[in-house]
Amino acid sequence: MNTKKKYRLVTQLGEWACGVACVASALGISYSDALRRLEKYKGAKVSDRPRGLELEPIILVMKDAAIQLTEEIGYRRRWPVGTIVFMSEDKGKYKGGGHYLLRCPNGWMDSWVNFPEKPRRAAYRYRLPYGSSVQVALVTR
Repeated sequence: MNTKKKYRLVTQLGEWACGVACVASALGISYSDALRRLEKYKGAKVSDRPRGLELEPIILVMKDAAIQLTEEIGYRRRWPVGTIVFMSEDKGKYKGGGHYLLRCPNGWMDSWVNFPEKPRRAAYRYRLPYGSSVQVALVTR
């Protein structure tokens, strides 16, 4: 198995694939492997309706990799490395939608930091985007 580095930058390849990039980075696997695993549990393509990923496929793929997650609602000052947050914005570029980010040792891995521009680019953020709120966090235990 070709293992990649955990917590590396991964650019999402699809419009609705931020969760795929987070799982690939968290597990140190290829983007295509993460996509295959997640779509197996979703029972559909990531781009199919509902578009993107619900929490369950992410939780199940991580569990298969022996990583247990707990769901937390609310805000913490500090999130542990390995936490995947689903955030939304009341205003701003993600208005009416949401975005997954992964807490890494270098900050928050954002798989489309230059949204809505293309080509997409991944980067680490020092903090979560201004104006965003964490709807749910999948925290490693």
